Amino acid sequence: MRRPQSVTVAGLAVILTISVGCGSGNENGTKQESKTRVPDRLNSIEGATEDIIDIVPESRWDDISKDVRKIDNAWSSYKEQAVRDGAAASLVARFSDSLAGLRVAADAEKGPETSQAANDVSAATVELFGLYKTARPTDIARLDVLGRQIILDVERGDLGAAGAQVKTVVSIWRGGLREDVLAHQGRAVADQTDAVLTAIDRAVVSADRDALLNQTKAFLEVVDTMERLY
Repeated sequence: MRRPQSVTVAGLAVILTISVGCGSGNENGTKQESKTRVPDRLNSIEGATEDIIDIVPESRWDDISKDVRKIDNAWSSYKEQAVRDGAAASLVARFSDSLAGLRVAADAEKGPETSQAANDVSAATVELFGLYKTARPTDIARLDVLGRQIILDVERGDLGAAGAQVKTVVSIWRGGLREDVLAHQGRAVADQTDAVLTAIDRAVVSADRDALLNQTKAFLEVVDTMERLY
């Protein structure tokens, strides 16, 4: 689980259009025939992106630059395969645009912008993972991205944007993921998720910034536990 520290907003609209429901599907909501194995280059992209999210708060810019180059190189090699494997042109463009934003932010050594850009890259990466058969539903990874985005929005002072992300989280959870978690002996996790989402919604309604931050961090911990069910 990755924790952002601060914020700017870029590409928020695309995150809000994430497809809802368990399983694979492209960003337009049409099903793709899942491939059996996640390509190594896509795994490399995910690992480097998550590393950036972890180390931005420490201002480790040399390491961040190395990770950005790793993502850049892996994307250059994987991009054509992504198209062959069923990635929509809009998703490919979304990833490329997010990566370009990450390059600019990291080169300028701007922490909030780099955190946001890295989460944008992560959001597109999650949808690319949806092209393949993975051990757990893609929706769990979507919750991870959205949880981080809520924190970014709150830190930026945009509670309206954070509230919109919360609605998307609830739609994903109630749109089929909860039932899948229950089917994987996840009653306790489902109950924890229900409880923390209720607390998050209460914080949104009351515009309680501190409570929203704390409850969202608790939500991300529950998502960690959810991942371990699969």
